[in-house]
Amino acid sequence: MRPLEKSAIPSFGIGIPCHNEAHNIRQLLENITHSWPAGLSPQRIVVISSASTDGTDQYIKEFAMTSPVPITLQVENKRTGKSSSVNKIIQALSDLEIIMLISADVLPGENCLKKLLSAFTNPSVGVAGGRPIPEGSEKNLTVQISRLLWNLHHYIAGINPKSTEITVFRNIRNYIDKNSLVDEAEIERMLSQEGYRVVYIPEATIWIKAPLSLKDYLVSRTRVTLGHILMAKKNNYYLGTLSMKKRLWAISKLWKEKGLSPLTLLIAAVLETWIYFFALCKSLCKPKGNGIWSMSKSAKRAFDAAKIEE
Repeated sequence: MRPLEKSAIPSFGIGIPCHNEAHNIRQLLENITHSWPAGLSPQRIVVISSASTDGTDQYIKEFAMTSPVPITLQVENKRTGKSSSVNKIIQALSDLEIIMLISADVLPGENCLKKLLSAFTNPSVGVAGGRPIPEGSEKNLTVQISRLLWNLHHYIAGINPKSTEITVFRNIRNYIDKNSLVDEAEIERMLSQEGYRVVYIPEATIWIKAPLSLKDYLVSRTRVTLGHILMAKKNNYYLGTLSMKKRLWAISKLWKEKGLSPLTLLIAAVLETWIYFFALCKSLCKPKGNGIWSMSKSAKRAFDAAKIEE
């Protein structure tokens, strides 16, 4: 991948869908507006705040007054789902070549956005995803399980690149299914079926918040798994992380290279098996989704700065 040169930089903007992210939105905006070298920055940032009631909108308005990058806030009075917000972002940034879709509950690692953008100097690339790293106490069982899961995803993404919590994609002015529960995967599918490549850049780290309770883990993972199963049934597009064969390969790889806690692995395997079959049964009931996620209460927290230093 060649370094960014000003003449090779496509026009790009940032889109942030959010709902009640007052604990993180200012830190995120600080990160993404002040992390660019001279001569390289997004044309503008569009934030879709979906029925936020915790002061998120006010934080955004105050930050926008002094932001070095223009910020536009669109407020929804009623939640319509993240995929619907993604479509509004695509529409609002329709004049730009590249869109950086950033979940409001994450933080990009050092030079993460620049590394992801660098992939688009290659015209065959349609989607670039980085490596999520869960933040949370190592003593928490759910955090341990989340880290195991994302380590497995890291190995699988090395052979089957995938989109993640920060998904940078080429703007072909198409929209995704507004009722989808997995917006990043829908973007990946959309660009792949147009003939573009998906690339995984593990050096582009993304700090995410691990659920702190097993209930939140189960709710979150069931939603994602159901979304992937429904997308596979509807569009015949399968993600590598759904493959049991690839999961077993990744487990053996992780076991050899870094070691694993047998107890954590056992608990994770039991949970993921239950999640998969529950989501599969639910998919057979022909669910009518509206794209609105169930809330993960333990993920609504500020990042612990001591735990995200690289």
